[in-house]
Amino acid sequence: MDKLTGQQPTLQIIPITGMGGIGKTTLARNVYGNSLIVQRFDIRGWITVSQFYNIEQMLLGLLRGVGVTIDQMEHENSEYHHLGKILYQHLSGRMYLIIVDDLWNTDAWDKLKVFLPDTQGSRIMVTMRLKDVANYVGSSNLHEINLLDENKS
Repeated sequence: MDKLTGQQPTLQIIPITGMGGIGKTTLARNVYGNSLIVQRFDIRGWITVSQFYNIEQMLLGLLRGVGVTIDQMEHENSEYHHLGKILYQHLSGRMYLIIVDDLWNTDAWDKLKVFLPDTQGSRIMVTMRLKDVANYVGSSNLHEINLLDENKS
């Protein structure tokens, strides 16, 4: 919560890493729905990437999640760069929180991040299993979820 609500003026990327099933998505879901977070950000959106992704479907899902409707005709006649441009324009100048859940590789991140503007106070939280992907996304704010020790479990 502190990383999301902190006073850093620039866009902050917060990777959450840990083994499958340890609670990364649950943590992100709880933070995403927190009333303080809901009030703080103008726009909130959630996208699940998974191991096998389609950038066009990711962008369409994110556009729907942030309240942008794309008619079928426009969708069929456009490539993902057009959809990304619409997303970029919608997010520009507004403080946003985007959750990118279950990111598996740097290629998916590279295709998506260009459409997420560096808007003051905005945050992107990314959940993933692989620590090398987390370091690529943004190691300075890395939040690693580890197994509980015997006493805590």
